[in-house]
Amino acid sequence: MCGSEENGETFFDRGRWRQVEMLALNKILDMQEFILLFRGGKTNEATDEQLDNHEQSWDSWMDHLEAEGVLIDGLPMQDMGVIITKDGMQEADCGLQEGVTGYLIIEC
Repeated sequence: MCGSEENGETFFDRGRWRQVEMLALNKILDMQEFILLFRGGKTNEATDEQLDNHEQSWDSWMDHLEAEGVLIDGLPMQDMGVIITKDGMQEADCGLQEGVTGYLIIEC
């Protein structure tokens, strides 16, 4: 199982199931690379122990993807952004953590 379950709540399994769905879609569409988008989570509601368990599960999953040779790239998103206009750039609090919180690019 990729994730931890505490009081019936799973903190990581959705990402694992999204990967399974993408792998199934790969067979249908004959695609070779996928971007997996990760959305929010309940990290602000999690205990330190739950966060530690989640981090260990995440690290284990990343190690597995890397060992299988399917992990190409990935990063967490920051909770800020930059607005670029013809007049220049300015920082903006875009609230990204409410949407996409990170991504992985995998090869299947």
